[in-house]
Amino acid sequence: PPNPEPDTKTEQIDTLKRIDNAANVAALKKKMRIVVDDMKSTTWYYSLNTPKYVNRNSFHVYLGEKESSVWLRFRIQYYADDWLFIEKYIIKADSNLYNLIPSSSVETDHDGGKIWETYEEAVDASNYEMLKNVATAKTVKVRFEGQQYYKDRVLTSAEKQGIAQVFALFEAMGGVVK
Repeated sequence: PPNPEPDTKTEQIDTLKRIDNAANVAALKKKMRIVVDDMKSTTWYYSLNTPKYVNRNSFHVYLGEKESSVWLRFRIQYYADDWLFIEKYIIKADSNLYNLIPSSSVETDHDGGKIWETYEEAVDASNYEMLKNVATAKTVKVRFEGQQYYKDRVLTSAEKQGIAQVFALFEAMGGVVK
């Protein structure tokens, strides 16, 4: 019987790329806190630098996965003693300035003399570039602009690194921002 035709060079290269990408995805997932919502068949991936609760200031991106679909969301958390009643965020990533006006309400709550104001939305073409710049900027400041007062905060290198890690996983999993 004739021998089957060996794989072409292109097929071999494609196979090696898939194996390498699968290993890359597995390595990136090890750097994540993974939360499975079995009721919605959704898996969420958060950088290990991302807080589990709202009792910490944070600016982060996280990834959702359901079946073969992946998407990104980002969240801004303000935690303090005094309310701002946030109406917008001004983000300065190095010399790039962005105004973010929430498209839905900023959630507010309090407990034990502390308050928190949180906002999150889907990552799409309108905010993707800003978030990529935040992840790679040397210095990032966020102004929480309230009804009467504002508060500025500098993002930590761990926050920026966490955003970059989630973006790397998203891209490795074949995610595309729409």
